[in-house]
Amino acid sequence: MGSVPRAKTKQGRPGILTEAGFQFDAVFTSVQKQAIYTAWTTLMESNELAVPHYQTYRLNDRHWGKLQGVTEKDLEKTYCKEQLSSWKAEAPPALEASDLQHPSNDPIYRAIPPSLRPGSESAKMVSDRVQPLLSDSLTPLLLRNKTPLVVGHQASITALCRLLEGDDEEDSAEAEEVIPTGVPVMVLLDEELDFRKKATLTEKFLNKYDGDPTTGPAHNEAPKEYNVEVKVISAKGMRDAAGTGEFRTPTMAQSRAAETVFNHVDKLKITHGDSITFTVYDEDWGKTDDFLGSCTLRFEDIIQDFSGKVKLVDENGKAMPGKKGKGAFLTIAVRDLD
Repeated sequence: MGSVPRAKTKQGRPGILTEAGFQFDAVFTSVQKQAIYTAWTTLMESNELAVPHYQTYRLNDRHWGKLQGVTEKDLEKTYCKEQLSSWKAEAPPALEASDLQHPSNDPIYRAIPPSLRPGSESAKMVSDRVQPLLSDSLTPLLLRNKTPLVVGHQASITALCRLLEGDDEEDSAEAEEVIPTGVPVMVLLDEELDFRKKATLTEKFLNKYDGDPTTGPAHNEAPKEYNVEVKVISAKGMRDAAGTGEFRTPTMAQSRAAETVFNHVDKLKITHGDSITFTVYDEDWGKTDDFLGSCTLRFEDIIQDFSGKVKLVDENGKAMPGKKGKGAFLTIAVRDLD
């Protein structure tokens, strides 16, 4: 799920979602024109015009109150950086009900109770607005193994991703993870709807490789080697943040220990069918290191320059509870060096 790309690439080919083979069972958009037009264009490119389309204010972008429509440069002339920074999580000054930009004065929101038409919103209020959409509309589809397309905005998609990932509400005060604009974001869940992986879908795989390298080499061809750079950007939810990580692939004679799970870079050679497993331990001097979980990137993920978040699991494939019972994650970026 995530924001939807332009309908055609720079080369004029169909949108990447279509070429990647996605087929959607329903589409959900905000009631704002940008999201609606993007969804329509995407569905037309994929010839899926008959897909049920649901428009909901719950996917609207965040309402910035009196800051709405004001440029960042103008805001910096009026407010200090500390104040502007605090408003990233808190609600900015609200619009009066008489203001034309207040939702109460827009006929499209007439059927919505006044309590759900605030004059400004905090990040927490956006999350609370998105939550019922996830529980009442998206979850029943996901439980039936259906694939919904969600087209929203920076704030609403960020909130939805956090809810799917089981992020703590108190984490909203932290620096927000940036959801790229105009790039599709795929969220993979398991059968119990536990978060497993989130990644952006790029055009590199479609542009660079002629044919489908995931099918492997022909019978009489030698396996091709790919040189890749693997970076573990950050770890979140660990029982002890000062852990070490091990990277294992079938192409390495021996596993090597990373100095830290944060900002570690490794260069590897892989061939078709290889995968990379990240195993995280808490380093205890003089004691046995505690296993904190592992996750795996498939060959298909690696070769498409995976960039995203992966949930750690135990030896049986069950999600690790993490430090606060909300799971533990690694944010990983892979780059093909060829």
